[in-house]
Amino acid sequence: IATLALMPPLAVGALLWWGRRQRATLDGRVLVVLGAKVGADGTPSPALTRRLTVAATLNPTEPPVFCGGSGEAEAMATWWQRHAPHAPAPRLDRASTTTDENAQHAHALLGDVAVLLVTDDLHSLRARAAFRALFTDVALHHARTPGVPWRNGIRELGGWAKRYLRRAQASRRP
Repeated sequence: IATLALMPPLAVGALLWWGRRQRATLDGRVLVVLGAKVGADGTPSPALTRRLTVAATLNPTEPPVFCGGSGEAEAMATWWQRHAPHAPAPRLDRASTTTDENAQHAHALLGDVAVLLVTDDLHSLRARAAFRALFTDVALHHARTPGVPWRNGIRELGGWAKRYLRRAQASRRP
């Protein structure tokens, strides 16, 4: 039982360790920023603000892609206009609600090009898995997870489980 109790903290620690080492640069890649929660008034959450701040420091020369339904893409575009006014205007994926949908919709907008993902360190590995299913060249640059990483880490482990179950269900369908 003690071993089972250690598994989630070890898994979260591994995700943090791996994610925080993802510091790729654009090098001709298209910037793709993955969404996160926004407030009822459309204000980006601390997580989304960190992702956008990191993205702005990368100085894209091509229009970035902002992925996120439920008002996330619009909030990102508004933030971008205020804080990165000289950067190219973004292309928006307003419909995606999961990491796999982020990848699918970004692929529909871009085709198979080299991409640089910006997301939280905890989310980096799952995002890479989703995008590598559709894109040949995927690199990452992390934004540090805000708040208590362990709470967010447990949520991320749940995201891995949901992704696995969805893929298992899809493979059983005729």
